[in-house]
Amino acid sequence: MRKVTHQSGTVVSKGASAQQAMIEGGLDWQVSKRPISYPDGRGEILNLRGQKVLVRNDTSGALAVVSNRYEPFQNSELFGFLSPMVESGQIEIEAVGATKEGGIVWASSKILSGFRAEVGAGDEIEGNLLSVISHDKSHALSHSLMINRMFCSNAISYQLRRGSSAFRIRHSQGMREELAIASEIMQNMSSTWKDAVATFNLLRSKKVDFNRFVKELVPDAPKGVNNTRRENKRRELLDTYILAPGQAQAELGTAWAALNAVTHYADHTMGSNGSKEALAHSRLFGRGDTLKETALGMLTGKLS
Repeated sequence: MRKVTHQSGTVVSKGASAQQAMIEGGLDWQVSKRPISYPDGRGEILNLRGQKVLVRNDTSGALAVVSNRYEPFQNSELFGFLSPMVESGQIEIEAVGATKEGGIVWASSKILSGFRAEVGAGDEIEGNLLSVISHDKSHALSHSLMINRMFCSNAISYQLRRGSSAFRIRHSQGMREELAIASEIMQNMSSTWKDAVATFNLLRSKKVDFNRFVKELVPDAPKGVNNTRRENKRRELLDTYILAPGQAQAELGTAWAALNAVTHYADHTMGSNGSKEALAHSRLFGRGDTLKETALGMLTGKLS
């Protein structure tokens, strides 16, 4: 079964080329810089000096205000970077998408060899490559290891916190020259994967009181501020801890079960009344991702 990263985005055809994946996902559009105009009060229209607006050419939607020197990075260049890895059989692009009306574009690729393991007996995890580019300047171009738990499709972007093998390039005029180092940095994914598997197995062996952990993860509001929303969130997390798929395999009472409860809540429950795009953004880059990052940091801190 082909999965969708966080149940978001577009699942592309099996064996699709990078170009085909971009087209199937509706991401074959470009961005361009356009003048920022304003009336001068005397009937003249003037252009703002030093800055322009970055616009999606297909919708004319404004994405960001940028300097005149800013050189936009196109979706085709992101998929062009992935193309040699697809053609050489290192990865297979599975799902692609965009959030914030095209402000952020992403692709999730299966790494075809060496990135599948078990955390305890029968609890499988798999490593995927998450590639991200932003047109709203909120993110660098990055390629990160997204670890998926097969029982429930929960996912956590491990090395965005570790920093050891995420490939990031800031938007600048020299960006394309720096792409040459990408393949070298991507080779470090293997060591990050081994670190993740070892850490998750340690979490499985560590006992954690989930009630106490949830109170640390979602503390009470400051004095005088209504606490209802935080209490509801804690109650939902406690329900997820018991009812989420795969919790028996994670062994209730362990830090691994606690992490999986939080990731399942962030990926499947948190903000579930929102639009598909808003949910995707939360799970990958927003509040859901932050909650997972915080939980992982707190739980790994308990290992020492």
